[in-house]
Amino acid sequence: MKTGKERSDTVATPVGEAIVRVLCSLARRGQEVLGVEQHDDGCTITATLPSDVWALGGKMIVAVRRDARGARIDAATLIEGQWIDWGKSKRRLELLLSDVRAAA
Repeated sequence: MKTGKERSDTVATPVGEAIVRVLCSLARRGQEVLGVEQHDDGCTITATLPSDVWALGGKMIVAVRRDARGARIDAATLIEGQWIDWGKSKRRLELLLSDVRAAA
């Protein structure tokens, strides 16, 4: 039993800057970085997704990769032990991508 969502976006910024924007967004939202996997063209960041009134805690996985137009961000949430998260995953992913776009 688990729930989660996925979202993707491309930003017209260098991949290194996009990674910094993602890290700043996670810090601003109180999400602790659990691990980072480096790739030739970017990295994948795994962070906590704190519990709240809507859902149990979980994880957020964010891949930031170089793209012809800048940086591609693929983000997903995973909340185990719960079937419905009452929109928590959607809201958190929208906040992350909004933070990354707004930093431009």
